[in-house]
Amino acid sequence: MTKGWKCDGEYDCDDESDEKEELCERKKRSTTEDENVQHNSKRIVLLFNITINVKKIFLSRSIFKMITDEKT
Repeated sequence: MTKGWKCDGEYDCDDESDEKEELCERKKRSTTEDENVQHNSKRIVLLFNITINVKKIFLSRSIFKMITDEKT
């Protein structure tokens, strides 16, 4: 039996073993954990990008201030 047939909501085996609760609960839990890892990875990348952009803004302000201070 292929993995795609297990826990798909349809009984493919005569004994209905492909839809057993303990088998499908493990598969569901594993999928949820994978989704959480992907979500957290995206959050880390987003926070990193925000941090970089904030540093660029502060650097730009510092350079602007230096330039304007030199003119006065």
